[in-house]
Amino acid sequence: MGGEEDWITRRGKIVKYLAAKGCSALGNAVRLFTVDLDGCLMPGRDSELDFTSFTMVREYCRRAETLGFPRLVLCTGRPQPYVAAVLRILGAIWPRTPSVIESGAYLYYPYEGEVRVNPLLEGPALERWRELRRDLARQAPEMRARPGLGEKTGLSLFPTDDETVEQLHIRLSDQLIDEGLEFTRSNMCVDITPKGVNKQSGILMLAEATGISVQEMVGIGDSLNDIAMLTAVGIPTCPANAHPTVKETSVYVSPYEYTRGVRDILEHFVPQAGGLDAPGCDR
Repeated sequence: MGGEEDWITRRGKIVKYLAAKGCSALGNAVRLFTVDLDGCLMPGRDSELDFTSFTMVREYCRRAETLGFPRLVLCTGRPQPYVAAVLRILGAIWPRTPSVIESGAYLYYPYEGEVRVNPLLEGPALERWRELRRDLARQAPEMRARPGLGEKTGLSLFPTDDETVEQLHIRLSDQLIDEGLEFTRSNMCVDITPKGVNKQSGILMLAEATGISVQEMVGIGDSLNDIAMLTAVGIPTCPANAHPTVKETSVYVSPYEYTRGVRDILEHFVPQAGGLDAPGCDR
């Protein structure tokens, strides 16, 4: 009975939140899930992947069209090659359904094999940023940081073994004071992008590209760099491992961490998804 009461309480909170956002009903509100990778769909680097939950998410994506479920896209700081591989494994590839990559620098269309650049990076602005990015990447060893691999536009800097991501974020923000830069951090790295290029502007591009209102999107994030996404979507949520500020931003906090938390959020908003486990998987 307690669990039922908890569900009623949570549902009432969400319905009230949706009403404030202009959505009429919980069942009709969700048309798209936007999911962060590191710390959500994929665990932190010190944690093992929950293959059972990942398989459930894959089964959800594989059968979404047939069963009329909301599609799932990614909203991540990761570059296109990494995102392409994850989407292929998930089976989350549909026509004109892009994911937000490199923290809002691009929309990536896996079905069409295309990318669309953030308008804030078009023309001379992109060339100026690329020159600055090259300089920052070269200076990374001097700043005791390691640049990420495979990125086209954004720059991710990873801490060395003797420093945390939070410490690196504070230090870089102090060292690289520049009104033209935006610093955000995930649970793994510090992302540096031009001002205004973030997950929020990426979500707005996604809404325009798909014709789906941000009010009809469920966002799933865990880190401070996800707040830009979570404040843009209609229904912000997070797994149990999320940063305290992210939990305060979210209308639903899963009791489970990482991939299991993503699975729980899918089932929370699409209860029919609870029976989609692939054969041989334990719940």
